[in-house]
Amino acid sequence: MSTNPTKRIEEIDRRLEELPKGTLTYKKINGKEQPYIQRTIDGKSVSYYVKVSEREKVLVEFEERTKLQEEKKHLTAYVEGLKDILKHNPYLSAQVVIGYQDFGDFTCGQQFYVDKTHFITEWLREGTKITLITRPRRFGKTTLLSTVRMFFDPRYADHPEYFDKLRVWQDERSRSMFGSTPVISTSFGGCKGIDYKQSIRGMMGQLDTMYAHHEYLLDSPRLTEEDKETFKETRWGLFHNDTGHIENSIKKLCELLYKHFGVKPIVLIDEYDTPLIEAYTDGYWDEMITTCRQLFHNTLKENDYLGRAIITGVTKVSKNSLFSDLNNLLVATVTDDIYTDCCGFTEQEVMDALKCQNIDDMKKDLVSKGFVLKDGLYVKERVDGEVIVDIDKDSIEFKSDNCYASTLFNQDLIKLVVNGKEYLHKPLDSMAEYEDCLLLVDFEFSSLKNDYLEVYIRERR
Repeated sequence: MSTNPTKRIEEIDRRLEELPKGTLTYKKINGKEQPYIQRTIDGKSVSYYVKVSEREKVLVEFEERTKLQEEKKHLTAYVEGLKDILKHNPYLSAQVVIGYQDFGDFTCGQQFYVDKTHFITEWLREGTKITLITRPRRFGKTTLLSTVRMFFDPRYADHPEYFDKLRVWQDERSRSMFGSTPVISTSFGGCKGIDYKQSIRGMMGQLDTMYAHHEYLLDSPRLTEEDKETFKETRWGLFHNDTGHIENSIKKLCELLYKHFGVKPIVLIDEYDTPLIEAYTDGYWDEMITTCRQLFHNTLKENDYLGRAIITGVTKVSKNSLFSDLNNLLVATVTDDIYTDCCGFTEQEVMDALKCQNIDDMKKDLVSKGFVLKDGLYVKERVDGEVIVDIDKDSIEFKSDNCYASTLFNQDLIKLVVNGKEYLHKPLDSMAEYEDCLLLVDFEFSSLKNDYLEVYIRERR
């Protein structure tokens, strides 16, 4: 049975087609109540006597029909109440899945998606050449960048249906920019290793993949043979781990794309800080910061063919160490006013999503699994003590054991409420396992609310 109201209505309609039509009535014959099926055929009311041999089956089927009709009535009213919500977020009623982060995975409208495309409108209006957005992990940064890529890339210009139901399409200027600008997109999320050599191989692999996405340039009539040779040499060097090709790789690609399209490209760099965090942790900071500083300098500063750029990461690396010579950089952290609702879910979006996912059925499911309503939250209390959070530098330790968790969205996402410390104000990136819970702490806390630390955890399968 589907928990999606619209799909459930479809299931009910299919079942109603299979069940006997009409109304079950009773007539008194020879002093006894006898069941009849009354139907309207060609404008005339017709009654059919229910034989004794069929009576039990017919009575059960009409009882089912009555229940299904009542359920459909309730669900139809529920769906009608969602129309205003779905005008603004058209895919909140779609199937909720996990593990997807590319906008292309959501373009068919078959998966749950919270519309964040208004970011494009705000970004165009704001106009800063280079934007750095920092947010904790799992805040939708990768999805946001892939959305920008698919909106501007001319290769998707024939697919306005990917965006025509979303907020960005309501803005005339944004709509006019659809499919108009080449995009260079890469991620440094895989640039990890115990030493510089291993980490830099990951970076070159990502840059090589970036070039692979633009192999069509080798067939461009607007590029000279020398231009095409530059493309091939750079990609060959990246593929064969020649570090000498890193620093100018994005800059060169910008020039080639400009020559092909006649438009300066947009550069998107996801998880820019991963190689730096790895380097700091494993002791090869000096080598990595030198490479990254030169790469970003050549790409973002000394690049006449750069249109605009968006960079995302978890942390804000000191401007003096990486972006020291950039005077055209806007930094948008989780505490800044700009782009506040473009990453992560707002409270209203969560509530709207719950409504669209039929929260009533979710509540029933929670109750059936032993959750009870407590202080406005559905909680499941443990019986073996209390969990206390002890802050020791960057780590979290479980001291004892009585926690309760409340389901925030579905069975995969849980909010754990535990005692916190007033001095908790620094970024944390730590993990701790506790029985059936995996605690992920990667938030930038500026203050504590009501002396409690609220952390999102995922229930182990």
